[in-house]
Amino acid sequence: MELSALAMLLAATFAGAFTQAATGFGFSILAAPVFLAILDSKAALPILVSLHVIQSVQLVPGVLPDVPRRELKALAIGALIGCPLGLVILRHLDVRTLKLMLGVLILGFVGLYLWRARLNATNSDAPPPRAGLMMLTGFASGLLTAILVMPGPPLMAALASKRWPRLPTRALSLTFFGGCYVAVLLLAVLAGDVTRATFTTAALLAPAAIAGTFAGRAAGTRLSDARFQTILLALMVLSGAGAILSAR
Repeated sequence: MELSALAMLLAATFAGAFTQAATGFGFSILAAPVFLAILDSKAALPILVSLHVIQSVQLVPGVLPDVPRRELKALAIGALIGCPLGLVILRHLDVRTLKLMLGVLILGFVGLYLWRARLNATNSDAPPPRAGLMMLTGFASGLLTAILVMPGPPLMAALASKRWPRLPTRALSLTFFGGCYVAVLLLAVLAGDVTRATFTTAALLAPAAIAGTFAGRAAGTRLSDARFQTILLALMVLSGAGAILSAR
């Protein structure tokens, strides 16, 4: 791998880990378009999953006390079906299709993010999501974890009508996503989709993931929500547009 390509992957890994640690969402939104553009192969996806697992080991133990258990259980039941099905679908997709899907999903995520912010501002008394909806959300998140390493949009949609406090929202997303990443990585290993090169590249990028996680965890307590959301939305728009353009 050329030094310039490695430097771009390291920067994308740091930015994604930083964002995920600070908010509970965003690693693959920022990193996946860069990984697919540089590596131009589906091999980019298990590398991203491996980096997610490394970050989850850092973050999940510290947020477990704040996790809403009922919602986590319902999400996990759905993901048990979605994760393996997503890996089956991934086998039939080419890299160009993945890039296009990723770009469209990221830009859709931006719209969802803005919709949730507007809805939360006017509807703070909505009931919590029902178990059935959370199972369906878990299924969709598991599916998207396996295909695009991006479980966030379905969960954001499910929580859009409820103004959840920041701590349980972040704890639920980090814990559930961590479980999805571990499940997808284990299934990919069993299916023979993970090679020695996957872990070698992940090991090279691991320091950036660890550093980004530490920095994001610290910044998450200092950066104002409004400023951070503005920066995050701008980065998401650029990432989504870049992924679509690279698919041409």
